[in-house]
Amino acid sequence: MNWGFWFAQVEFTALGGRYERFINLCNEKGIPLSQISPLPGGVQAVIPARYYHRAAGIARSCQTRLSVQERQGMWFRLGWLHRRWGILVGAVLFCVSCHLFGKTVWSIRWQEDLSWEQRQSLRQGLYSMDICEGTILSQETLRQSEKILLSEYPEFAWVALNLNRGRLVVEAMPADPVPEIENNEAGDLLAKADGLILSMNVQEGVAAKQAGQTVAEGEVLVQGWHTDENGTHIQAHAKAEVMGQIQRSYRCEQPMQYTALVAQQGMEQQSRLYAFGRYWGKEPAQQAQAAERIIRTPVNILGFALPATVEQRILLPRQQQQISLTEQQAVDYARMACMQQLYAQFPDASSLEYREEWTLEQGMLLYTMHTSFQADLVIRNNPTGSV
Repeated sequence: MNWGFWFAQVEFTALGGRYERFINLCNEKGIPLSQISPLPGGVQAVIPARYYHRAAGIARSCQTRLSVQERQGMWFRLGWLHRRWGILVGAVLFCVSCHLFGKTVWSIRWQEDLSWEQRQSLRQGLYSMDICEGTILSQETLRQSEKILLSEYPEFAWVALNLNRGRLVVEAMPADPVPEIENNEAGDLLAKADGLILSMNVQEGVAAKQAGQTVAEGEVLVQGWHTDENGTHIQAHAKAEVMGQIQRSYRCEQPMQYTALVAQQGMEQQSRLYAFGRYWGKEPAQQAQAAERIIRTPVNILGFALPATVEQRILLPRQQQQISLTEQQAVDYARMACMQQLYAQFPDASSLEYREEWTLEQGMLLYTMHTSFQADLVIRNNPTGSV
């Protein structure tokens, strides 16, 4: 090993005078010289830097001129740090901090096969537990966070959080879709609404109606019982698909004037830093009626991740304001409300046709929608007779 790379030493030349006596006196006084080689009118040698001033005094007594050729060793390589203790102390403190804050999250890495939507979902879950760049974590906190994520996000079969040298690695496995278990309870199939039967596909049970017949709401479509050889009625499971043409009316009342929260001008932004497990900066002011959005951005410098996150809170002020609708706007709102009622009751409705009626009475729009559509008429009735 070349120890000269680590220890400070000087390569010099001794020319003129009694340079042989100079070498002898250095040996007598315990000044180590190495790599001695002859030169015309002198010698070249290497000496530890701490002995150079003593050797220079001996050289003067021998009328020999010393000339430094090269300075070697880490002491001279770090010469630009001499008397700049702040830089050196800062570097040392940085290394110590990296060691002490090994439990701090510097960056978050995701399992490669996780989709962007899955990553965003898990990131929001981590944010809700204040886990982001700059958080100090323990193994107990990691295990508890895994349990919370699994309970709040059933779309994942398992979630693993591992902190390795400041890097939080998030691994997850999407859960397999749970097969829908068919209801196998005994009972009849009833009509959900008044209508005309267009088609029937009876898979289990006894059909009580046929295609082309009209039915009333609550009327039996398929019987879920049969008679045994002794004439006893036995309840059984009924299964069928009955498509019907349904005509139904929906009504809605829409006020021409109402009060709502309306966004105002003057969006406000508040930022603070989250690092080493706490927030640094002024606590953001809360506004009761303001719309709020929080954006968290990891801090990095030239691509180097730092254990910190900037939390930016955007507040959009809102104010109670009275809104007046035109007649057409009120009709559009009422139509949407009636459509929501229809599809809430018949999610599979198709071939929809409708006719509208409305009147204005004392600042209120009275809206009626007469509809005609096709949908599944079936609703199950249990053995006790309740739907």
